[in-house]
Amino acid sequence: MWWMLVTYELTAYVTCFLSIILNGYLFYLICKHTSIAMKPYSKILLQTVITDVVTSLAFTFVQMKIESVQNIIFSRGGPLWFGSTHPLKCFTVPAAGTVAIVCYWSTPLQSLYRYFLVCRKTVLSVYKTIAIQSGVIIISIAVSTYFYLAFQPISDNIEKFQVLDSLPIWANETDNPSNFCFAYINTTNVTLYCIFMITVINLGFVVLILSFWRVYKYLEASRSIMSTKTRRIHLEFSRRTLYQTILPGISAILIVVIVVCVQFLPSYEGGLYVFLFTPYYFNSVLNPLITISCVHHYRYTTECILWRKKIVVSSENTTVKNIQGAQSESKRASLPVFAMRH
Repeated sequence: MWWMLVTYELTAYVTCFLSIILNGYLFYLICKHTSIAMKPYSKILLQTVITDVVTSLAFTFVQMKIESVQNIIFSRGGPLWFGSTHPLKCFTVPAAGTVAIVCYWSTPLQSLYRYFLVCRKTVLSVYKTIAIQSGVIIISIAVSTYFYLAFQPISDNIEKFQVLDSLPIWANETDNPSNFCFAYINTTNVTLYCIFMITVINLGFVVLILSFWRVYKYLEASRSIMSTKTRRIHLEFSRRTLYQTILPGISAILIVVIVVCVQFLPSYEGGLYVFLFTPYYFNSVLNPLITISCVHHYRYTTECILWRKKIVVSSENTTVKNIQGAQSESKRASLPVFAMRH
């Protein structure tokens, strides 16, 4: 079962590397290849890129490992959190929970921004969106700190160490007493934290659904007066929003699946809870891929780069021509040149 821990750690580092590369490329596309019609969305796209990179680095830094058996939660962070004297070594679960909320709220905030842009004809400033997200973060940190107080170093309780050591996956782990912390599930701290997590996640889901539905109804009512180009842009962002909600939804269901599996397995050897936060590692990798795939200009520019075509930037949008076509274009310099429409 040792491969579970190795796979988990490799996933953390590989996804972090891919996230930085993909989000860096998306940042380049937003800055250099965003059409005039899409300019109002560029702010929220840039903020999403920053959020994805920060959450990816945070998850990799925390690299939390969690286990639960006999109504006890065991947790341990990555190598940087090791050591019996580390002042915050028991803060890994609350820290990971806070980062998960920030990651989850990224899509509802995008949908809310789009609602004000489309329905209210108002562009929310970056400061307002940051203020909303900061409010969620501050409340999360406050509740997480209360949750943190429920944890104790496992080195202070040899009986709890024996419980953890009875699971085969952790039996061969070294430094368990100094690196793990534990908390009882049936405490007020844990109960309030679980209620808070459920409330915040569901609130984000409600914001996402309501804002998305309002935008959809508004676009349907305005369909007859919209240009084809405008409808296409809105369709691209609607599709992007829907795709980006899939992985957080899977993450919310995963905890139920893990708990059910643990309860019905004839002999639980440990390790399943380690994968509880694994989907969040992939979130910052899939988000830029979804954006590049759904937004036509970004997708077309990417195809151009991959197939070694020349990018021609017009005053209205980004267009692409073959290098060979560009060479023949010089022979027709006296003719008017029209940008290709996509």
